[in-house]
Amino acid sequence: MEQISDPQPISVMKIEKQKVLWEEFRNSRDMALKIMQWGVTVLVTLQTAIAFFRKDLFERMFASGELLKGQYIPWNRYLLGTIFLFIVASIFTYILFMVGNRYKKTRAQLIKNNIYDIEFGEVGRSARYVILLLFYIFPIVDLLLRLYVKIEFEFK
Repeated sequence: MEQISDPQPISVMKIEKQKVLWEEFRNSRDMALKIMQWGVTVLVTLQTAIAFFRKDLFERMFASGELLKGQYIPWNRYLLGTIFLFIVASIFTYILFMVGNRYKKTRAQLIKNNIYDIEFGEVGRSARYVILLLFYIFPIVDLLLRLYVKIEFEFK
């Protein structure tokens, strides 16, 4: 009867490297989720604050006679809030993509040093679009709401 030889022993260094990579992999994923949570929270808070600021601005401009009945805050003043939302969304997107690059590098190392023969599968690109939409939806909706109000109430 033929004896089956044991597979090559895995060195302790490779096992430790694998553990460190898995820990980094999990940390990157957790960090990305926290950035998404905080990004949405900050953008919702800013959107609310900007809405109250615009209401106050409208009331002051109306009381001072700068706006007449039926007029809206001028575009140049309205767009300042939208631009601010866009800048904050860009900052969170940039931070998230930095974490995503770290995640991809760690994943590539895990695949290269796959001592446990784990099937990692392919990663789709659709997550990038969801991430972009997640943060940039706030300035987009802000602008679309202003356009809707202008079109809806100006042509009645």
